[in-house]
Amino acid sequence: MIVFVGLSHLSLCYSASALIKGKKIVILDFEEIIDKYKNKEFNIYENGLERIQKKFSKNLSYSSNFELLKKAEMIFLAKDTETNNKNEYKLKYVDKLVRKIEKYKSRVPLVIMNQVPVGYTRKVKWYDSYKYHFIETLIFGNAIERAVYPERIILGKPNLNTKINQKLLNFLKKYNCPIFEMLYEESELNKMFINLILASQVSLTNYMNEICIKNNLNWDTIKSSLQKDKRIGNKSYLSPGLGISGGNIERDLENLSKITIDKKINFPKLFLKFSDFKKDKLLNCLNYNFVLKKHTNVCILGLRYKNDSLSIKNSPSLRYKKYLEKKCNLLINDRKLESMSKKLKINMHDLSYVQKNSDIVILMNDDYTKNEIKNFKKCKLIIDPFKILYNLKLKNTKIVHI
Repeated sequence: MIVFVGLSHLSLCYSASALIKGKKIVILDFEEIIDKYKNKEFNIYENGLERIQKKFSKNLSYSSNFELLKKAEMIFLAKDTETNNKNEYKLKYVDKLVRKIEKYKSRVPLVIMNQVPVGYTRKVKWYDSYKYHFIETLIFGNAIERAVYPERIILGKPNLNTKINQKLLNFLKKYNCPIFEMLYEESELNKMFINLILASQVSLTNYMNEICIKNNLNWDTIKSSLQKDKRIGNKSYLSPGLGISGGNIERDLENLSKITIDKKINFPKLFLKFSDFKKDKLLNCLNYNFVLKKHTNVCILGLRYKNDSLSIKNSPSLRYKKYLEKKCNLLINDRKLESMSKKLKINMHDLSYVQKNSDIVILMNDDYTKNEIKNFKKCKLIIDPFKILYNLKLKNTKIVHI
């Protein structure tokens, strides 16, 4: 039996992969959290997750009884680490779970999967030769596939001479990929470096796209040729967007900025500033094309920061919401979040209402068909930052791509 401590997107996805590998799984957390999840009060969604949970339901259980740690073959601490509005670690809940785990200290592998600062793993009170740090590289919307078929596994150990516990090693070998071993601190820092590289790709893509816009050139044409370069590849982040969102990359950038080599050469802060520039560009575009008044109905279509996730953490739409609700009459629709509007404390309108009443539309995801957009009869301006409506022409509506 493997016990995953901490119920979150992280534990649910990796426990699903362990179920596929034939393991019996218990997801352990405090009673309030377990009850909320069972009552479907949690905003956790991932493609394929529910199907796997149903298929292997006999081997999956949820509990708030920490005594089960005594029966565990392996323990994975896998609670997504929260961040505050400055993208800094909020470790209070994780620390609380760690203290619970430490009460059941035993010679079974303890694998810390959640996002932690450098030096955290070494301080956890567990037998060093049974304690590991594991880098997770999940992507919302594609997390199950990445958990089941990882490119590699990165495992932090107390020292390089420590051998991986045989039970843990046998389990990890089921994933049939290379295993990289390093010190705890190297593993913790490695996680941040991965996100730093991804942030640089996102930022450079947006920067290059800005140059194309300024010179009236087509970025998509250049993008296709870049992807054919083997040093860059098809999976590089080459689709322009509105900066960095979601919280995870921002968290690691903030943490790295505090331990950077020189405050004058602070790459992480540079990427965060450029991300803010990209998000503010949409508002500048709106103000350039339209004079906002209190009675102007401005509609944000899509609150989530990406289509295949229910997360709104650091979503650009929230930034626009905060600005627009002071300037005009703000309407919001996100078809996947309508049922959660009370929980999110965000007033939402159904699609038919915003179609009839919107003067301006900010299109933030491609959950909406072109026919649905055409039914915004009153709309005078559509801002489409992701070129979802590229080549669409509307008789009385101006469409602006940024």
